[in-house]
Amino acid sequence: MVVHLPHTREILIEKLAYVRACDQGELEAQIEKAGGDLEIDSKEGQSVASHVEVALDMDGLIRVEDQTKETLTTISSLEAMINSRRAQMEGSQDG
Repeated sequence: MVVHLPHTREILIEKLAYVRACDQGELEAQIEKAGGDLEIDSKEGQSVASHVEVALDMDGLIRVEDQTKETLTTISSLEAMINSRRAQMEGSQDG
C-alpha cells in the first residue's frame, strides 16, 4: 500500500534548490523536462534528506540503512523512502 503524505515532494524540491544554490523554479523546470523525475548525486541526496528531516521536525527520519544509491539518486526514490519512513514514524506515534 502506498501512503501519500502531503508536501514531501515540494519540500524535497525546495531543499534540493537550496543545496544546489539554484532557483527553485529552474529546478522544477528541469524536473518537468526530465519527465517528472530528476537524477541527483548521492551526496546531494544525503544533504537534501538531512534538510528534509529538519524541515519536517522528525529527528531520526533518515536511517543509515536508507542511505543507498538506490534511495538517494533520484527525486522519486528519495520521496518514496521519506514517505515510507514518515508513515512508519507517524504510525508508531499514533499507537
